[in-house]
Amino acid sequence: SGPDMGDYTVVKVVPSGLSNSLIYVKEKIVSTSPSSPFLFYTKSLPIVAVNITGSNNEFFLKPGADEVAAQELADWVKAKFFSHEGMHVLEHILLRPKYNEMGPPLAISPANNNQLKNTAPLGKATFIKQFSPYTVDQVNKKFTIAADYTAELLPLKTIRITGSPFNDGIYTVRFSVFTGGNTEITVYDTIPDSTPGGYLQYSMTYTIQSVGGANMDEATIDDPQFVAPANGDVIITDSFEEENNGKFHMISYTNPSGTLYTMTFDTRIAVITDDFLPIELHNDCLFCRFDDPYSFIVSVILPAWQGRFFNQDFRRFFDRTLRLECPAHLILNICWLDCKQMGAFEDKYKKWLLENAKQNTDKLEVSKALNEVIAVLKDLRTVYPGGILHDCTSDTGPENAVILNQTALGNL
Repeated sequence: SGPDMGDYTVVKVVPSGLSNSLIYVKEKIVSTSPSSPFLFYTKSLPIVAVNITGSNNEFFLKPGADEVAAQELADWVKAKFFSHEGMHVLEHILLRPKYNEMGPPLAISPANNNQLKNTAPLGKATFIKQFSPYTVDQVNKKFTIAADYTAELLPLKTIRITGSPFNDGIYTVRFSVFTGGNTEITVYDTIPDSTPGGYLQYSMTYTIQSVGGANMDEATIDDPQFVAPANGDVIITDSFEEENNGKFHMISYTNPSGTLYTMTFDTRIAVITDDFLPIELHNDCLFCRFDDPYSFIVSVILPAWQGRFFNQDFRRFFDRTLRLECPAHLILNICWLDCKQMGAFEDKYKKWLLENAKQNTDKLEVSKALNEVIAVLKDLRTVYPGGILHDCTSDTGPENAVILNQTALGNL
């Protein structure tokens, strides 16, 4: 009962909050204070089964809301990702390297996300071995240090004298011999003075055998003549995807067995190095050879698998239009990608955009994002529909025919 009693035609239903809905109707609602608190509507549901056994007869209904929701989600995903005729325009000048430096030292911890990763290859550890005291034989061009290091001081190895009054500099090893419990190092270069002082140094590189520790801050190497790194500095390179690369500070070491030595680090300085786009000087295509991959070059990334772009005639029209409308001083690199390639590119490209858009940019993260974009950009390849080579005598039409510069011939 009441002034609002009657039938109404629903125009739309809009969710309101978590548990309410707003129902918009075509007819005018007379009163905003209804006397009847009930709203009714009818709904037909398919019967999927009937149970007539026992004391109660039962109908089993199929609500369908779950299927509707699943279909709506599928339609949204299709419309959002598979039916979206979008493209990306990437100016190569924006990919120029900006960073080639060491970052700040950070304590190794989960909070800083800079712990060592147990992914092969673990990397190589390089550090400076330092000796003091040592003796000098100016006439015979010899330096002498205690113990046997002849396996490391091979011909043409370079050593450095630092902190001495007169002999600071780089020397090249001619040969080394172990005698009287010492290693005599004969060099090619003239030694200015016979007065010893300061330190004798040389660098060594070892493959990391394992990483670990409660805080993932330990690296183990195999070194028969281990000497603690000068100043505790160790540089790790050549690790998987540069996960362990950086400069570390060693605070202690242990000798778990034999020639294995485990170094424990407290801080890590990441190496921030931007990659370069490839320079093409020996490409088989004369028009593809260039020594500057940045200036006046633009990559246009397009989806090849859906919509109008799947039609080769429209693709040629679109390609031609882009080149006609492009300023004459720019070179367009147009790539038509399949769904897999586009997904890989967009994932890295979006990360790079987001890192650059931050108010307080992290140099390391920006550099890593740029390097990932360059890596994926180098692997992008235009895709073409497969073709069928028909017999010349057949009356088969041009559908799926092999056409020059428009057909993928396959892989060998």
